[in-house]
Amino acid sequence: MTRTTTRPLRQPGVDVHLRPVRLGDWPRIHEWARRPDVTQYQAWGPNRAVETREYVVAAIEAAHQVPQVRHVLSVVQSDRVVGLVELTVVDVEAGIAEVGYAVHPDVWGRGIATEAARHAVRFAFDELGMRVVTATCDTTNVASARVLEKLGMHLEQTIPHDVWVGRRWRDTHVFSVRAEEQRNALSATPCATAGRVA
Repeated sequence: MTRTTTRPLRQPGVDVHLRPVRLGDWPRIHEWARRPDVTQYQAWGPNRAVETREYVVAAIEAAHQVPQVRHVLSVVQSDRVVGLVELTVVDVEAGIAEVGYAVHPDVWGRGIATEAARHAVRFAFDELGMRVVTATCDTTNVASARVLEKLGMHLEQTIPHDVWVGRRWRDTHVFSVRAEEQRNALSATPCATAGRVA
């Protein structure tokens, strides 16, 4: 069963944590949501400012739904929003959630996406009681596929002509990891701690 509150997730020794997205985050989020190089693999974007703000408003509203099935979390480093993670419960009974993420190009190549996604996967299993976490990416997005593999995810299938992206059909990789696999894959790293959000 999903919970109605979201907790910030921190990893000792790593200056990255997740917290529920706030309205004041939207200008920083828009810095990358408006960029073609960030959205080239997505069915959305590049965003106009109003679209980014509406996304954040909808995410905040989703956090107040009971049960909460959509968790949109800002990735924060040194008190600065550097990315977003979205965790959505797609099947409550089966315990399946889907994770997605994006980070500012300023921090590409620094392991921020991997760390943020790792926190989100742990949150799905440890706090929400999910059994499986899935993720998708464009087959040409090698960096994103590498992130998912680092989380212990396995490539389950490839869906051809799955999503219309700009001027082309996107072929989509579908990855997944089960709770027991995640425990083995991430056991080498310290567990994240959680503190309640007021």
